[in-house]
Amino acid sequence: MAQIPQQKILLIDKHANGMTAIEQAFASEQYRLVPTASPREGLLKLGNERFDLIISECSSSGGSKLELFKTFANYRKRSESPLVLFGGGAEELQFLREQELTNLHHLQKLATREEIREAIEAILGRPASGAAKKVAPAGAGINVEFVNPVLQATITTIGTMTEYTVTPGRPYLKRPSDVSGDISGIVNVVSGGFNGTISLSFAERTYLRVVARILKTEYERIDQQNSGSVGELINIIFGQAKSILSTKGHKFQPALPSIIASPGHSVDHKSPHPPIAIDFNVADVGSLKVEICRAS
Repeated sequence: MAQIPQQKILLIDKHANGMTAIEQAFASEQYRLVPTASPREGLLKLGNERFDLIISECSSSGGSKLELFKTFANYRKRSESPLVLFGGGAEELQFLREQELTNLHHLQKLATREEIREAIEAILGRPASGAAKKVAPAGAGINVEFVNPVLQATITTIGTMTEYTVTPGRPYLKRPSDVSGDISGIVNVVSGGFNGTISLSFAERTYLRVVARILKTEYERIDQQNSGSVGELINIIFGQAKSILSTKGHKFQPALPSIIASPGHSVDHKSPHPPIAIDFNVADVGSLKVEICRAS
């Protein structure tokens, strides 16, 4: 078996919260870690060396945060290396979203070294090293290379935006009689390697708890005021998955999500192939379902 080449990872501000866990997770001959003592030192490294991955906490101390994020934005516009950020507040994340950067990832603070390593290895495009690697079931005609980025993007997006712990189950083939949920966001995927649909579905109770965390507002039922959030969530998930897949040569056409709000519905992917479904447990809240379906 061919060896996977060593990859060089820049850790910006090794004193930031969470960096010790990242160093421990990647203490392996497969990786060369380059920790820096401060954000400013990290920025100097960016200007002089090439890295396979850059990791920083959004709320790193020392120096101007705005200066740090502007430099990140400029670096991203001239480099294909993934940039992984974790933590931070609404101001920092909003600034980064406005830059419309590619291959930018924001991760929740994951609980274990195994979770950290699995999340970042998915971004790097390495095979998952732990037992949590998911395998696409036979019969759906979908490559696991496409499923895993969607799975990881779901964990990252919901976990980051709500601070709930999100845990995926094993993928399975959805049956026509299986219920998707009470509200769903669906996006059409058109690329050279995969054409089909991805959907994100919630039961009403779970959706209202998730939306309450995101919008900072309590709702009694799904209505016009909150139903658009499921479209925004599937858009973000698809965007993060595209960032990972683009490093493997996939190119995607722009797509706008559609929304179904109907009690106990099943998403019709309008395909002769059965969708792959993955149920995610959202700790103390409920569950959500992601479906991936290949077009005819």
